Amino acid sequence: MDLTNIDLTTSSDKLRIISHFNKIMNGEEIWNFEDIYFFGNTQNLMSPRDVYNLAYSLNYYRQKHKNDNREWINAVYNTLINAEFVLIKTNIKLATDLDSLLRQKWDLPDNYAFEKIRQNFMHELLKYISTQDESAITQQLHILELEHISDLKAGFETAYEQVKQIYFSH
Repeated sequence: MDLTNIDLTTSSDKLRIISHFNKIMNGEEIWNFEDIYFFGNTQNLMSPRDVYNLAYSLNYYRQKHKNDNREWINAVYNTLINAEFVLIKTNIKLATDLDSLLRQKWDLPDNYAFEKIRQNFMHELLKYISTQDESAITQQLHILELEHISDLKAGFETAYEQVKQIYFSH
């Protein structure tokens, strides 16, 4: 759905996805790996408000329950970054709110450079949408090219093209 905009799910499927997360949202259960991956893989099927609420909940959980497990940290941060991108494409206000929230206490050390680079790119996409100044975006793409990080560069180019199509192709 992310690349084609074709939604093959039914409203019943979407209700089941949201009901899966109700126990977390109600405080009856806590976030675990399965929930983080499930959220990360179903964000495009949720309403922007549900994506924001779940990202807010996951970020709050992350801040209150410190965890040194690298796989956990990668899963949480990448899921939050993906949620921000989903919101960039669907609800710019909620995306901006989530970006501000995530940037408040990001606290990632440099050995999480991949996540820091991705989050910064999301931040620059938001600035690009409001200013139409693409210089920071093209600079980041150029740096990735210079550093031979072609997979990340290709992903960023796709994201950038999607954003241009959504906001500026009229």
